[in-house]
Amino acid sequence: MRSVLVNALRLAPRASLLLIAQSSVAMGQEVVTGWEGTSSRGYAFVSPAATFQRSDQFSWIVRGAASYLYYDLPENGGTTRVRSPGESLGVALRYSAPQISATIGTGYEIRQTTRHFESGDQSKQTERGLIVQGDVFYQVTPLTNLSALASYGGANHYTWARGGIKRQISNFDNQGPTTLHGGAEITGQGNKDGRTAQLGGGGM
Repeated sequence: MRSVLVNALRLAPRASLLLIAQSSVAMGQEVVTGWEGTSSRGYAFVSPAATFQRSDQFSWIVRGAASYLYYDLPENGGTTRVRSPGESLGVALRYSAPQISATIGTGYEIRQTTRHFESGDQSKQTERGLIVQGDVFYQVTPLTNLSALASYGGANHYTWARGGIKRQISNFDNQGPTTLHGGAEITGQGNKDGRTAQLGGGGM
């Protein structure tokens, strides 16, 4: 199954070009990357995507991702370190309107999870499963935006969700080179090994 996914990732650009050649839809590319966490728990990812515009409001997105999940947990009288790189390929449908953008998608994920035990032993396991992802961005006012994002990975039953609000606090005429925002967000994530919640604020 891993070889099937790897081959699919290799063939995805060719399939995209074939789709463009056989249709008149417009296409765009994007890359999203990020990391959050601490020295004992975190999640990093990079996700390239190709967007096929079907209408003014609806578009299809083909995207892959490479990610790295890590966390430590107390187990068997010591600390077990879990390290889990993964890769995925999926498709999503996006709806866009002047005040709101919403995306829902699914795909298939493979993770190579290693557990390092306090005794020095380790176990390795290849985990596979479906993924489901969604997000909503709503422009409440010209200066205020609400967002909600969530994902579930069936390979290791890991759930991640974040909700936030931000407000523009500078460059109100949108003529300057820099715009500052202030806001707050709450994030929850985890699986049967443990769950965490974070609340914070900031600006950019």
